[in-house]
Amino acid sequence: MDVNYLGIDVSKEWIDAVCLPSHQSWHVESTPAELTGWAETLRGQISLAVVEATGGLEMPVVAALCEQGIAVAIVNPSQVKAYAKALNLRAKTDAISAQLIAEFAQAVKPRPCPLADEQQVALSELTGRRRQLIGNLVAERNRLGLARSRAVRKSLQDHIRWLEKQLTRVDQDISGMIKNSPLWRVRERLLDDIPGIGPTTARTMVAELPELGLLSNRKISALVGVAPYDDTSGKRPRRKKIAGGRPGVRIALYMAALSATRCNPPIRDFYRRLVQRGKPKKLALTACMRKLVIMANAIVRRQILLSQA
Repeated sequence: MDVNYLGIDVSKEWIDAVCLPSHQSWHVESTPAELTGWAETLRGQISLAVVEATGGLEMPVVAALCEQGIAVAIVNPSQVKAYAKALNLRAKTDAISAQLIAEFAQAVKPRPCPLADEQQVALSELTGRRRQLIGNLVAERNRLGLARSRAVRKSLQDHIRWLEKQLTRVDQDISGMIKNSPLWRVRERLLDDIPGIGPTTARTMVAELPELGLLSNRKISALVGVAPYDDTSGKRPRRKKIAGGRPGVRIALYMAALSATRCNPPIRDFYRRLVQRGKPKKLALTACMRKLVIMANAIVRRQILLSQA
C-alpha cells in the first residue's frame, strides 16, 4: 500500500478532508450514515489520518475511520497552529485547514491512539457530567446567597433541587457501571486504598485515566499534566512548569493531594521537606500530585493494595 496521509478539519455540520500526496479532497456531512459511507471508501488506502481535538466533535469521524481499520491520531490544535506559524501560513478556511493538517501528518507522523471502547467513553462522559452538575450547583448556591427577590429565590431553590437529583442519579449510574465491571471494581478498590484518594478521585481516574498501570511513571505524569518541563532561555532564572494533560484528572488529583498532605505519611513528609527548603506551597503541592499519580500507577501495575504492601 502506498503511504497516504489524511488531514481532517472538523466542524459541527461537516468535515473537510485532504489526502496527501494525491491532494484528493472531500466535503462530507457530519451524519453517521455519511461518515460511515465515506470511511468505507478509504479502507486500505490511508496510512495515517490526523484530526484536531475539538471537544468531542471529532469522535464520530474518528469512530467511523477506526471501524475501517484506519489508524487515527488526535492531536492538540496548538501543534497544528505552531506548524502553520512556522510555515508563515495566515489564510484559514476549512479546506485550507484540512490541507494543513494533512501536511502536518506527513511531516510529523504523530502516533495514532487506540479508540476507547463504548463503555469507557460512557463512564468518562458520566464523570464529566458530574463535574458540570457540581459546577452548576456551586454557581446556583452562590446566586441564592445574594438573591433578595422571593421569586428569584424560589426559582434558584427549584433549580438547586433539580440539580441535586440529577447529581444523585449520575452518581448511581457511575456506581452501577463500575460494579458491573470486574476490572473497574478492582481498580477502584486499589486506588481508594491510597490515603488521600477518595471515592470521587478513584472513580475519576478509573474513568478518565485507563492507561494507569500500563505506562512508565514519566509518561503517566505527562499524560495527566503534572510532569515538569524546563522553561529556561538565556539568563532567565532556571524554572520548570507544567502544561497540558487531562484537566478532569488533574483537578481531582489536586484535591486528593491536599488531603494526602495531611493523612498520607510519605506525601506529608515530602510536602513538608519541599516547603522547608523554601519551595512555594503551590509548587510543593503540584509535586505531591505527581508523586501521588506515580504511587497510583505502581499500585495498579502490581495489583497490590497499599495497606497490604
